Amino acid sequence: MKIIKYILLLGCIVLSGCARETSTKSESKIEEIGYREPTATRIVHENLAFSITDMFVMDSMVVCKTEKESPVYICYDVLDGKKVKNLGTIGRAQNEWIKPQMVARSDNGYDIFDNGKAMILSYNNDTLISRKKYQEMIAVNRPRIINEKYSGYSYIQPNKTALVIYNANSYERVDEYAFEDEQQGGNSINWDFSWSGERKNIVIAHLYKKEFYILELNDNGRFSQCKKFVGEYTFNRKEHAYYSDAIISEGLIYLLNQQHVNLVKEDGNSEIDIFDTAGKHIKKLQLDVVARYMCVVGDVIWLLDIGNNLRVCKNTII
Repeated sequence: MKIIKYILLLGCIVLSGCARETSTKSESKIEEIGYREPTATRIVHENLAFSITDMFVMDSMVVCKTEKESPVYICYDVLDGKKVKNLGTIGRAQNEWIKPQMVARSDNGYDIFDNGKAMILSYNNDTLISRKKYQEMIAVNRPRIINEKYSGYSYIQPNKTALVIYNANSYERVDEYAFEDEQQGGNSINWDFSWSGERKNIVIAHLYKKEFYILELNDNGRFSQCKKFVGEYTFNRKEHAYYSDAIISEGLIYLLNQQHVNLVKEDGNSEIDIFDTAGKHIKKLQLDVVARYMCVVGDVIWLLDIGNNLRVCKNTII
């Protein structure tokens, strides 16, 4: 069970509602009517010597966040899969980090949210170029670049989980989309969602409900539209979950679907549902493994399976 627990946080709470109303809001049924394609995966790196807690694309690399004190991040070339470099050490020295979260920048650099020191550290070619103190009383999770001007991150509080949009240059918060614990029982720490952004589009995919949102940002970085998609699917949350990862890439939405995975038995197969940004189902990739995370680079999808192997597969029809 140790490995499978890295996939998902098990909880028993239903979150609903949003922090504020968007100007346009709609609700539709999820229609998985696209082409179903059995998809074989290929191992690129087998049985990694460290546990991975996140992965994302930065420049021409797939970056994997580890649980090690050093290195914190391992970078792999997206074309040949070879390791490019290691990044980061946990500690309190000037060039060390505590509870870090990395986000790519559009200028071939990256920022580190150092949650332990409440600092935002900006790097260019792995050289520290600026430090900025931030006063947020929250722990930043899974920051992601959206476009040249805006990025985002998620956070969890006892009664709320939320997605924050911020200015990637000034780091000022611009908007927030939140789900609250209506019972005020302080259980939202057991809930998480995956999200991704590209240009003006945002996707939020729920873990314990067959439900996702497609949102649009206006030119000021605020949510201007919200399309909610819901499906009928009930399950035992101790044994099953639903969307564990979400990616927008080149105008398509990829949702990593765990509907046919049993978390207790650690068996089954993950799927990847592909939608356009209007919510139309394009196709379903039926994987031959249980996958925890994914990255998309063109027609290649990188996956981390529950055996801690890095894999790739092809999306043959885009």
